[in-house]
Amino acid sequence: MILLWDTMNFVPAPVTTFVTDLDGTLLVGNEPCPDGVKALEHLVDRGIEVIVATGRAFSECSFVLEALPFVERIISAGGAYATDRHGRALYKSLMRPEVSDLVSRTLVEDGQASILLKDPECGIDYVVQGDAPLDPATSWWFRIHDIRMHHGPDPHPGSTLRAGAVGPASVMAQSADVIRSAMGSQVHVQHWGALTEADAVVDRPHLLEIFAPDTDKWTAMLALGVKPDEAATVGDGHNDLRMLSSAPWSFSPEDGDSEAKSRAKCVVSGHRSGAVAEAVARLLEGMSS
Repeated sequence: MILLWDTMNFVPAPVTTFVTDLDGTLLVGNEPCPDGVKALEHLVDRGIEVIVATGRAFSECSFVLEALPFVERIISAGGAYATDRHGRALYKSLMRPEVSDLVSRTLVEDGQASILLKDPECGIDYVVQGDAPLDPATSWWFRIHDIRMHHGPDPHPGSTLRAGAVGPASVMAQSADVIRSAMGSQVHVQHWGALTEADAVVDRPHLLEIFAPDTDKWTAMLALGVKPDEAATVGDGHNDLRMLSSAPWSFSPEDGDSEAKSRAKCVVSGHRSGAVAEAVARLLEGMSS
């Protein structure tokens, strides 16, 4: 299914950068779709840079790079962090220490386990605060990625990339409202469905994610020097909305979030049916017409 395809025929600038999300787009389970990898490699052969942009921390997505030897730059943590393929930092958007602290205390007072994603330079992946138990999805995620977790006072208050919590959708929506009411424009807040061990379940938990203002994948792309009128993007979730809206060429899989599909210029087949490969084919078709 294609939406608004005609609007893409009027894009005059050549595409120089193709930015793809991972979960729900390029990855099928925990492995990159082979057809998607081949399509991305074809773009690189044509002189188009491929950048991975994910909500995962760098340590949680670096394994993907083995299948993507042509990817040199990675945007992680939903746009709060960008590195080269070796993990060397190229860009960071850190929360102000007093803001991170207030967000964490507000979450704990609201009955949540506050989860702070840290700058990898700290030597800690996450700081967890509060007495509430971790959601099972979080415990599973930490286990499979061998997460370095510190429970208690934050030893690196100036090094928070993202604060958040995980739990039932309705609870996370209420906590998001609490944070927005308490913090206003000091933060950027979003909540959406989490990846789980049994991802086929309908009532999956939600991620509540809080960033410094104006922190997202699109802002990170611009910080890396990507030309906004020469970008193509692929994404399926709430942390992809701005890059789907802003890029002149953008694609979302048909099994993605409804708002992501409404923001994309083109809707392609589901991620298990080769969404990224189809996006590349549609892009090349549109560029040649």
